[in-house]
Amino acid sequence: MKVARKQVVVEQYSQDHGRALRRFPGQAKTLVLAMVRRVQRWQRLAYERRLLGALDQHQLRDIGITRAEAQRESARPFWDDAGTDEQRREM
Repeated sequence: MKVARKQVVVEQYSQDHGRALRRFPGQAKTLVLAMVRRVQRWQRLAYERRLLGALDQHQLRDIGITRAEAQRESARPFWDDAGTDEQRREM
């Protein structure tokens, strides 16, 4: 019973936001979607940097980086995104 109710809520949420996006004209819709993708990218970067900072010495050695490199990378702010050329085009 609870699962079915959650599914209805998720479907309603998706429908409401789909309708909201359809109201935007072409360029505005593209801009909104690009902004959403950028925020999602930043969230992912922050998450990955937190994970990197939590790795132990053995795990760092497995991926081939030093503790200093891991600390330097994990200390970077979420908006500091070098990214790849392809990722920049997607944003």
